[in-house]
Amino acid sequence: MEIMTNAFGVKPSRFVAPAGAGSQGRALPVADSFGYGHTFWTTHPRTPPV
Repeated sequence: MEIMTNAFGVKPSRFVAPAGAGSQGRALPVADSFGYGHTFWTTHPRTPPV
């Protein structure tokens, strides 16, 4: 998930793994629960919400 990697500056494997690799729709809520959801949407406004 290059998009999330660029947003965080690191590979957020701990966010992607529990949701399923390659599944943005499921990874975003997990990231948001950690307080990174706002950062993701602000950095990538072109990505439609799920």
